[in-house]
Amino acid sequence: MALGRQQLGPDFGLVSRKQAVLTFDGSQLYLTSTGQNPTGLLPAGSAEWQWLRPQDARVPVTPGSAIALDKKQLDTTRFTLLSTPLAACGTSADEANWSCSLCTFDNIEADASCAMCEAPRAGVKRARTESSLCDRVGDDMRIRWDTAEHLDVWLSATRPSKVSNGIADWIQVENATDSPGYVQQRVTSAFDHEPYLKELAKVEAIIARSNRVPAEAKRACVQSLLELAQEQRYTTGKWMVFLSPDEADAAWETIARATAQGELGCSAKIAPTADLPPTERTVCCVYVDDFANRAEVQRVLRALQRLDMDITSGFKPDVYTELNIMRDNRWRLEPTIYKVAEVLEWPDGVARAEYTNVRASPWG
Repeated sequence: MALGRQQLGPDFGLVSRKQAVLTFDGSQLYLTSTGQNPTGLLPAGSAEWQWLRPQDARVPVTPGSAIALDKKQLDTTRFTLLSTPLAACGTSADEANWSCSLCTFDNIEADASCAMCEAPRAGVKRARTESSLCDRVGDDMRIRWDTAEHLDVWLSATRPSKVSNGIADWIQVENATDSPGYVQQRVTSAFDHEPYLKELAKVEAIIARSNRVPAEAKRACVQSLLELAQEQRYTTGKWMVFLSPDEADAAWETIARATAQGELGCSAKIAPTADLPPTERTVCCVYVDDFANRAEVQRVLRALQRLDMDITSGFKPDVYTELNIMRDNRWRLEPTIYKVAEVLEWPDGVARAEYTNVRASPWG
């Protein structure tokens, strides 16, 4: 069973689409945090919240426990577990049931599809398109293009308007050609938040003392964060294209083709739109492998503009996403590291950006 923004609505932007997952293993229910921000757990009979991050192990939970999806909106994102999923379905652990292969929710025997995410039960005859979508979803809740399948077939079968959030979080394509945007994908270790949080804590201390952050302190903090990201080889970043549901299919096909053919960056992804109200927008991310490679950052921006994509948001490194450095963040940092106008003004062949260790700066 997945908990996230889908249960809360569009006003809860800091909650991930899949913020937390409840899994039932034998007679025990477990909670795993999967969102960008921590997930709160208030065990039954306890007065102290535990805040879990994705790198934490799954934690056992019991009826009476509370789960919060956003620390800043504790009351409005809080769920109380009244019973185990099996009990909620009106069955006991000894009665027949089946576990959803996508969200792991335990369903009663009579159900042909999952009561939580609506994925069809394995072995049940499904419509061709529905079966195709479910079979394409990976363990990371992404539908990725397999180069063994013709790109035209894949694009037609996986249009954003065909995919709901209950089926997948993202639709993604990689650059499969030996081209300017191609990179050999690198294996990175699990993201270590601790050193970044120490740097951000310095800014929090300044705010606590004076309620303002000098520009020098912000620059030093950004330098440290990006230098740490390079040390951890967590260097990807993206240009973001915001699209309404009625324009997402066409724009995504253009971006996906350009990415697969090597005209853009190393990868691109888009969030599904099947469940999206007409007034909301989805996001398409076009990736560059190294945020310090300013010439490549500029090349991809120019290529997107030639494809008639309206780029209004700055370039965001993935480390910022991981740390939840969004608009109006509590550290008062800019949510992006390069602005569109700035990048377009760089000279052709601009040099790499250099990020040095300034973590011993006197302001901290």
